[in-house]
Amino acid sequence: MAVARLPRVVLALVAAGSTGLAGACARQGSPPGGPEDRRPPVVVTTSPEPFEVLTEPFRGPVRFRFDERVSERVSGGTLDDAVLVSPRTGAVRARHGRQDISVDIAGGFKPGLVYRVTLQPVIRDLFNNQMRDPFEFVFSTGGEFTASAVAGLVWDRTTGEGIRDLDVLAVAVNEEGDSTVYVARTDTGGVYVLRYLPPSRYTLVAFEDRNQNDVVDRMEVQGSRGLLLSGADTAIVPIGVLQPDTTPARLTRATPLDSLTLLLAFDDYIDPTISADQFGVSLTREEGESPGVEVAFHEYRYVEWRQTVQDSFARLDSLEAAAAAAERRAQAAARAAAAEAAAAQDTAAGDTTRQAVREGMPEAEGIEGEGRVPEDTVQATAPPARVLPPELPAGTPAEGAPAARRRSGAGAEAGPPLNPDGQPLPSRRIVLRLDGPLEVNVAYQLSVDVVVNLNGIPLGGGEAAVVREPPKDTTAVADTAGTPPDSSLVTEDTIPSDTALVAPDSIPPDTIPPDTSRALAGRQFFLPGRGR
Repeated sequence: MAVARLPRVVLALVAAGSTGLAGACARQGSPPGGPEDRRPPVVVTTSPEPFEVLTEPFRGPVRFRFDERVSERVSGGTLDDAVLVSPRTGAVRARHGRQDISVDIAGGFKPGLVYRVTLQPVIRDLFNNQMRDPFEFVFSTGGEFTASAVAGLVWDRTTGEGIRDLDVLAVAVNEEGDSTVYVARTDTGGVYVLRYLPPSRYTLVAFEDRNQNDVVDRMEVQGSRGLLLSGADTAIVPIGVLQPDTTPARLTRATPLDSLTLLLAFDDYIDPTISADQFGVSLTREEGESPGVEVAFHEYRYVEWRQTVQDSFARLDSLEAAAAAAERRAQAAARAAAAEAAAAQDTAAGDTTRQAVREGMPEAEGIEGEGRVPEDTVQATAPPARVLPPELPAGTPAEGAPAARRRSGAGAEAGPPLNPDGQPLPSRRIVLRLDGPLEVNVAYQLSVDVVVNLNGIPLGGGEAAVVREPPKDTTAVADTAGTPPDSSLVTEDTIPSDTALVAPDSIPPDTIPPDTSRALAGRQFFLPGRGR
């Protein structure tokens, strides 16, 4: 019986007959002058039929019959790999026929189960046309059909991207001791689907079966999730996988970005679910005191914090612009009032003079200028200069730099890159903000410990030398270190409460336009400090 007879099934059968005649010739190919065959092979019938319930013991085989002759060679792997039988109750053996493929299982098909047989899209016809999509059907050897479905993305825990051609096992675990193993395989986008699972508690395991032994080996890429399936449910369960590791993350480099910021690089991904403040970090030098660590950031946290600082600057800019506009309006009103008062006084003074002339008295002393406000006596207060924390240098994808792995599309830059579980992607870099500046050309020794990598292996870290070199370009942006300014210039209403004030060391005169150098002379400098 046909599984799904398309409207063109008659044409398909005719094409199959034509293909058979072509195959009988000494040279395979389309007849001279005939149309070229570009249509992939199509499954027209299966045995057993879809959703058939077998009441007698079934030894096999399962057969897929096509509308034309198919090639013995598949596009990838072996013919046995082209067929997936779930649940996995024995070794699968596939055989090629003229227009069909038959599938047997070692020991036969067990009774009381619902089998799902999937033919992967690697089958080709004699003209090298390949199946476009997988073909599957289900039948029962006595088990009840439960319209359940479990699906999800199998994704790389370091990149968040889906991984193709991984096996996904659903191992039943229940009080009856049933350990039936259902199996699926991820498609080109990393998506897997398990259908018609009976109600039970399952452990889902995704892995890369490198040696094709159907067993999850210790060092194969793998990941697992738990699932409780109570009936005809539909569950979306993404599974993150990772290459197993046995060594901790080691510090490879420490780079000063400015006098207050250190960028640490490791040889392994760091677990982003553990606060970077829990890592042990210290700076020492041979003579003198060394700055301490004010806060440690995972890379994505630092990027978020820097964006918050930038947003607070924009907010302050808008508030100061509004205040400056209000001040200008007040000055204009004061000048208008002074001009009006001066005009009134001029009128009164003129009357007094004319009266004095008429009475033969000396001219009254003028009162010119009283009540006037010189325009240059009211000066606008220059807003504080603002210097953002340093931007992180671009990293390679291997370093786990979020900018290198951020997804494209609308709103992609709104936050850190997330994995399918909604958690930030890991990085191999950590950012330290110090509570005091690093001196130029002074050798510091950085020590890091208690670092946990993405595999959960603790005791990572190491040591590295840190030397802050003098700026090579004197026109570069000013550093972010310095002494605290008068914080009364900025109220709590104009800056977020978690933003501290720190002044930069200096701003090179060459970076200040000539027309603003005087205005900047009396400005206060500040920079947000603490964050998480």
